[in-house]
Amino acid sequence: NVFFSPLGVSTMLSMALLGTEGRAADNIRKVLHLDELDEQSALHEFMSYRTLLQRLGSEDDKTEAVYIATKLFLDDDNLPKSSYEEDSVKYYSSVPEVVDFSKEKVARKRINQWVKDELEDAYMSDMVEQDQLDTRETKAVLVNAMTFKGTWREKFRRDYTRDFDFHRGLEDKINCQVMIQHRVPYKVTYSNDLNAQLIEVPYAGDKLTMVLLVPTKVGGLPEAERLLKYHTIDEIREYATEITTDFFLPKFKLEVTHSLKEILRSLGLKNTFVPGNAEMSSLSTNKDLAISAVLQQAVLEIDEEGMLGPYETVP
Repeated sequence: NVFFSPLGVSTMLSMALLGTEGRAADNIRKVLHLDELDEQSALHEFMSYRTLLQRLGSEDDKTEAVYIATKLFLDDDNLPKSSYEEDSVKYYSSVPEVVDFSKEKVARKRINQWVKDELEDAYMSDMVEQDQLDTRETKAVLVNAMTFKGTWREKFRRDYTRDFDFHRGLEDKINCQVMIQHRVPYKVTYSNDLNAQLIEVPYAGDKLTMVLLVPTKVGGLPEAERLLKYHTIDEIREYATEITTDFFLPKFKLEVTHSLKEILRSLGLKNTFVPGNAEMSSLSTNKDLAISAVLQQAVLEIDEEGMLGPYETVP
């Protein structure tokens, strides 16, 4: 499974950019596609992040919302500059926090508790695991926590859920619980190029939908994935029309952890990981401050009520 949060990565990098100068800042701007913008336009992009995060976090109708929180944890030898603190609050409503990374257990517990407090989920798994923080090398941890809570517009009846065989490949079949709806109005289309069917499952409020692309033949997923690079989901969605249909959807939970350091390096983010070259002079007076790792953990769970998924990004 390929599952990650691009918004989480972008938010993390833009917060790092606030404290970075010189060539290292140019590397980050290039990855974020901000390298051709002048200073005023770049500031506008930061303000756009703030506006987007605020809009995603609103839940006026209490049916769907994206909860996002970003925070920088610094070692107690690297106090943040007041100018960085002001920008962090201005663009992300986030105040940097100083911890003692030499006390691994205490620092890890503090970060994990902050995530749970921000997402109001006391039962979610710890995102920073034991021994993940190097007590000698860790100087800064930038955390981006994100969860989506959405209720289906047409909820599934729990008494309709049944056990069915689900084919993950030609010779890979498992038995799982499948949710069932009868005669529901969903947008559906078929792609001849991909040999796949697309269906949009709306959330309450009709502002967001889950878009599913399902191969019509068992074992057809690799071919659909290969051909998808020549098409976009939006192009296929243009042909979707609303019909009344029966709908079957497996209950599932995804938990995926990504190490993004090498990927970001290949995109041009090189100096950011090198002590002495990261140029985080707008963040701290410590010239050796650098990011040592970039990890993202994503969790997504789907049931009869809707979807709940916590994400977290840790460099």
